[in-house]
Amino acid sequence: MKASSTITQQLIAIGDLHGHYPALERLLDRLDKDLGIFDLREPDRLRRGVKMVFTGDYIDRGDRALELIDRLQRLVRANPGRVITLMGNHEAMALQDYDDAKELLTSTPAPGRDRVLEYYEMDTLHGGNGGLAFIREFGTDDYDALARYVTRMAREGDIGGWMRRLQPCFVATVAGRRILLMHAGLPVALRNRQTLERYLKRVAEHVEASTFSLGGSRAKWGSPGFQRFFWDRWYRTLDSDEPEEIQDLCRDVGVNYIVTGHTPHDSITVYGDRIFDIDVGMTPAYGEGVPQALVIDSGGISSIRADGGRTEFERF
Repeated sequence: MKASSTITQQLIAIGDLHGHYPALERLLDRLDKDLGIFDLREPDRLRRGVKMVFTGDYIDRGDRALELIDRLQRLVRANPGRVITLMGNHEAMALQDYDDAKELLTSTPAPGRDRVLEYYEMDTLHGGNGGLAFIREFGTDDYDALARYVTRMAREGDIGGWMRRLQPCFVATVAGRRILLMHAGLPVALRNRQTLERYLKRVAEHVEASTFSLGGSRAKWGSPGFQRFFWDRWYRTLDSDEPEEIQDLCRDVGVNYIVTGHTPHDSITVYGDRIFDIDVGMTPAYGEGVPQALVIDSGGISSIRADGGRTEFERF
């Protein structure tokens, strides 16, 4: 999947929400108050020239992911091509372990109605990484929740269909600057524009291929070649790097800036004035950090906090 690219006047990037729907609403309210991002006549429609990108990890850990997904879907429908939802490692894990969830409902011997999620937690990467919080949103007891989860997470289900359409990354152009937005760090082997584009094309082909023909959900969504794009944390080693090295890296990828999530910090963290980690631990599981968004427009790059705080990173 070649990274999509578009020109916009104001780009707003929001990081990992992990089922914390109130954080999203607080942040959208603040953005509208400070920047007037929504059309006054239509509450979900963005003002002309505004584009919004979410960098993944909408599910798990928090307990209101279904409300959050519904809000994102409404935003996407109201703003064709202007609200971009990327895939995070938690969505990739859920897709990877989908067959395991199905098998727990029919396995012999069965684990028992009250133990299905205990087994899912023990046996799957998704279950061991906060996935139970998401699954339990689907029903009144563990078995009912898992059964409804399996139905709605199928390719033809409302949640599964949406999740399978999430993009791996996105490239936007603002004020003549190209910005690569993705969930995690960029693996060493992909830090070249041509190599990255070839990889994304292979990812698109892989995603379009039949899950059955590839050997099941674990073989398709859990393959190392697919998963590595959503897990890398290489930017944590950048503190000691010279800014010139980071600038060279961005140049090799063909962008001016890189925006990622994936690793929570107390506030938006910047490496070498070029790489922005916007995961601020908004979910209660990570301390319920103050929701923040990165804003890039003709004036430069800044952050807006749900409590009204603002930080200027760079002026154009």
